[in-house]
Amino acid sequence: MSKHAAPPSIARRAEVALAFGLGLASCDAAAERGLSTVAQRAAEAPVLDGVLDEAAWAAAEPITDFVQIDPVLGAAPSEPTEVRILYDADYLYIGARLHDRDPAHIVRNVMVRQPRLFGEDRLHVILDTFHDRRNGYYFEVNPNGLRADALIENNTTLIESWDGIWDAASSVDDGGWSTELRIPMKSLSFDANADAWGLNLYRSISARGEFLSWNTDIIADQPYAPALAGRLTGLEGLRQGVGLDVTPSLTVHQHDGRATHTESTEWEPSLDLLYKLTNATTAALTLNTDFSATEVDDRQVNLTRFSLFFPEKRTFFLQDAGIFEFGGLAENGRPFFSRTIGLGANGEPLDLEGGLKVTGREGRASFGALAVRQSAGTATPAQNLFVGRGVVNVLEQSSAGVIATMGDPEGGDNSVVGGDFRYRNAHLPGNQVLEATAWAQRSHTPGTAGGDAAYGGSFRLPNDRWYVENFATWIEPSFDPAMGFVNRPGIRNLNGFFRFRTRPEDSDWLIANNYWLFLEQVDDLAGNVQSGVVEVMPWGPYSKGNDFYRPMWQRFREVPTEAFLLFDRLPVAAGDYSFDHWSFRVETSEARALRVYATVGAGDFYDGERRSFELDSTWRVSRHLSLDVDWQWDDVRLSSGSFISRLYRSRLAWALNARTAWILLAQYDNVSRALGLDLRLQWLPRAGQEVYFIVQEGAFRDPDDRFVTQTADATFKALYTWRW
Repeated sequence: MSKHAAPPSIARRAEVALAFGLGLASCDAAAERGLSTVAQRAAEAPVLDGVLDEAAWAAAEPITDFVQIDPVLGAAPSEPTEVRILYDADYLYIGARLHDRDPAHIVRNVMVRQPRLFGEDRLHVILDTFHDRRNGYYFEVNPNGLRADALIENNTTLIESWDGIWDAASSVDDGGWSTELRIPMKSLSFDANADAWGLNLYRSISARGEFLSWNTDIIADQPYAPALAGRLTGLEGLRQGVGLDVTPSLTVHQHDGRATHTESTEWEPSLDLLYKLTNATTAALTLNTDFSATEVDDRQVNLTRFSLFFPEKRTFFLQDAGIFEFGGLAENGRPFFSRTIGLGANGEPLDLEGGLKVTGREGRASFGALAVRQSAGTATPAQNLFVGRGVVNVLEQSSAGVIATMGDPEGGDNSVVGGDFRYRNAHLPGNQVLEATAWAQRSHTPGTAGGDAAYGGSFRLPNDRWYVENFATWIEPSFDPAMGFVNRPGIRNLNGFFRFRTRPEDSDWLIANNYWLFLEQVDDLAGNVQSGVVEVMPWGPYSKGNDFYRPMWQRFREVPTEAFLLFDRLPVAAGDYSFDHWSFRVETSEARALRVYATVGAGDFYDGERRSFELDSTWRVSRHLSLDVDWQWDDVRLSSGSFISRLYRSRLAWALNARTAWILLAQYDNVSRALGLDLRLQWLPRAGQEVYFIVQEGAFRDPDDRFVTQTADATFKALYTWRW
């Protein structure tokens, strides 16, 4: 994976937001409803079985005052919801009774662990444990008792790859479903002296397209933002024990390199330690780190002249990852991206001999420091790598921060320093929101004289009727964050996204009509155009069945200054190209047993033409068995030749229960002509206990169209977390 990657379009992020929750306005909801609840101390811990039949639950005051956000803002829910909160010194317990007069239509298709449970009936819980109205924890559970979680950073970012240690259980009966969550205090960072936490609760009733909230009675672009939370009081005498987690693991790896006629068997012990220096500050140590159980990346076909982006999936780097986020940068220009760690100069994966990370929040300040010892590679000496980050909360919902990195995973000497400011005002007239960022960085690499700075900013009005988002980035030619990435040095990038929405009150099938315009231009620093995009969605209806339709017209301008290869085989000459592309996309509801995202497109492409089709489908045969089939097809015809690229991806998952599953992933593309197979058994007896058995095979399609195995690997990994 290259450290240089192309960012997704703002329009695509808005499209994801549509599928996520539709609404795109935001305000300070606590000022709107101002709700508060008191946690009841439990004399005896409830049994975690998904049935709220203990006396402690009956004695707790229920939270019942939910309102609709979708489809009818502020309307009464179609079904009652009761949530009770208990606690003792070691755990927070959340019990919910989610009534449903038609339990046969409760959507509970998903039983395999995944980052989010889209389309399911769900209970959502947001905890702002520092009550700073900026950051927090996100938990959700479905009627199968399947868990998902995330970190919330700066009200805008869900870090879904975070995997916390907590438990849940659910049950379904003739009157609906019930669920219980047990969240250890040891899994949370919090201010032990605070008199309140932020709390919000949401419920999804997928068959009716309903999204309910406790403290939020407005449509929100980030409905899970801690700024929208109410208050949870009554928490006293909490303890985190010694605050020590010890997680040893053992990996046995059998490698058969058939192409190189090599075989090996390796036994790799690893150790991870997590220690709470204070209730709010955590130190994490990893030794002989093993990432063999990390999921493989989804393969992608590249239709640009820039490298693609692959997200971080490794657990050690995801712990408190939000603290290291900088300037609201998703990809291009990031000073730090942990995925660069563990990759040598020629892209080979390298082991980590050890790593230490300290993260925390004290008062108005948040901070993080990461130091890693990366082992040597064939062309890379062993490296010491460091990143430090500090943020101070200012005003009501704003922050100012600094970042510094030292080291180069590919060898050599490199450092970066930067500062950023994030502004958020949720008190504009009409409950409108304003968000803005400003950032600046400078890298230092020996032998480079000047031209090594980058700076930029953004402006957002993320509101329901009008949504405006503008970005500006300036990256000088020699700016090189060795532990981050840029996709195009020596450029200035201006883009803007504008979306207008109406909500018809008399429609039987529509929730909203959406219309958007996206503009982007990338110039070199002399003012010469390098790229440009005009993107228009003339109408995008969103139905009450949670289906979304999107016709799109795009006008591209590309001015490559030197020739490059598409698909590693089609030459594209330097020149000035302008071309149009039309597409139509359908996204059916995640709640359907057969969910389909399909896009068909056609138009010009450089000096030729391109036709495309993309299918991303999921068939949930039952809650135990699901099949994902993805197919991407691009027919490109240029003056230099033609090529039809095909990418196939299939994922078959068989879940015995919410903790045990077999998963088979197969991927093939005819650009690399490589076939990858990944079969894994994952058993998660309890949170913090994991067992994996993984078989992987890599094959190459030879000129005779036969698949020839290049590598075959088998891996067994087990880990167990002890807590004191």
